[in-house]
Amino acid sequence: MVTLSRYAAVNGNENMQKAQEWAKKVAQYVDGKFGLSNVRVGMEVYGSVGRIYWISELESLEALARGAQESLADSGYMQMLMQATGLFVAGSVKDTVILGI
Repeated sequence: MVTLSRYAAVNGNENMQKAQEWAKKVAQYVDGKFGLSNVRVGMEVYGSVGRIYWISELESLEALARGAQESLADSGYMQMLMQATGLFVAGSVKDTVILGI
């Protein structure tokens, strides 16, 4: 089992609500696609306040690699990413991949 955690910093308080709404929408869209399952979304409230997280599970590292390729070819997903322009701080997206032992 593999856990994927992705976060991005919201670009200012004025974008907080829109970013949260978009984050929930994209989580719903990708759940069950690209090898992702049990996609959850949340916001950091201690530490780096204003980061939005997506956490999901995959069967394997191979599924992660396949899903990354599939997501790049999915026009609906690409359109959703374009809708997020300006909502998040440029360069703030970070992924963590955790392999179960």
